Amino acid sequence: MLASQLYRRAAVAITVGTISAALTWTQRPRDVHSDLDQVWYSSRALLKGQNPYAVGDSLYRSGWEYPLIYPGTAVVVAIPLAPLSVRVAQAMWNGIGAAGLAWVLTSMGWWGLLSLGGAPFLQAYSFVQWSPMLVAGLAAPWCGFIWVAKPTIGAALFAGWPSRGALITGAVLVVLSFLLIPGWPLQMTAGLKAAPHIMPLIFRPGGFLLLLALLKWRRPEARMLAALAVVPQTTAPYEMLPLFLIPRTGREMAWLTLLSQAAYLLVLIFRTGVSNRHLEPTIVSQWPIWLAMIYLPSLAMVLRRPNLHHGTAVPQAQA
Repeated sequence: MLASQLYRRAAVAITVGTISAALTWTQRPRDVHSDLDQVWYSSRALLKGQNPYAVGDSLYRSGWEYPLIYPGTAVVVAIPLAPLSVRVAQAMWNGIGAAGLAWVLTSMGWWGLLSLGGAPFLQAYSFVQWSPMLVAGLAAPWCGFIWVAKPTIGAALFAGWPSRGALITGAVLVVLSFLLIPGWPLQMTAGLKAAPHIMPLIFRPGGFLLLLALLKWRRPEARMLAALAVVPQTTAPYEMLPLFLIPRTGREMAWLTLLSQAAYLLVLIFRTGVSNRHLEPTIVSQWPIWLAMIYLPSLAMVLRRPNLHHGTAVPQAQA
């Protein structure tokens, strides 16, 4: 029975990943940069013996929204995609991330797939973002190495579900990144000056309330939520995808999915015309919506549960 369930989950995950990759290949606008593109260009530069951060600065000066503000670990992770065309790289990234995400979410029950209709996943898919791949790091302990490629959200996931495998493979990736790109932290930090909107949620109005999750500190999802409050981030919907690890019933997942869609609709209605290079005014206007409709309901789910560790490596449905 258990083996057949695993086979069905694997089949569904592969199907979700294949569909995501195919739609990325056929439907994504070819003249719009994805969030993966700059890391892909930087990885190609690294293979040619060039400084990936110098390439990122060059792209920024030519009109891209930001210099390379990803860590050297992210550049190393993207190396396997570097020989491919950017179009194929985008499709593969979305496909692998969606498949891994589906595998993790179905560990809770088939209702975990409801989250694929939420605003965080749909925006992550649209932008070819990292968050599905980060959540997919829960698929197996050794997959946790991906968390050091985006160590902000990755740290929050590790806080919830730490493992020796993630620690070892992550450390190997960090060492490899320093061998290939010596001194990358200083170069990354210099680029972050162009993104002052990236800050911890506790520095935004009401964000400190998320620390109440620590009242249930024995629960992995509570530790993750509290950590999400203190790591720097943009408050973009795709960075809220880990919150979909919090529901423990189909009803909770359905509510969080619907709330994310409603919140995104309100954000679009009140959207400002500020450019992506100056996001802070837009974030300030939208943050109360995300807080009230996504973060606080997630917090409420956590606070309703007993302060007990359920002893599993990945999220599980309530009995």
